[in-house]
Amino acid sequence: MQINKSNDLSQAIVNYVFRTKETIKLDDALNKGLFVNDLYIQENKVKSILCQPIIFQNNLSGILYLENNLAVGAFNR
Repeated sequence: MQINKSNDLSQAIVNYVFRTKETIKLDDALNKGLFVNDLYIQENKVKSILCQPIIFQNNLSGILYLENNLAVGAFNR
């Protein structure tokens, strides 16, 4: 699978999910969590992020990336 290089999302988070195949849910991305120092998050004032691997037959087939710049805690479990 090829990862798209884009300035429209946090590459650090997408790469982390790609490597670990773990879901990342950040309720207050600017102030809490592993990625508070991420340049993309700081420059774009991202408040909530959900990044989830899409697994099909034990293989990573894609990554879902959602972000919200208006509300903290935008994504529920």
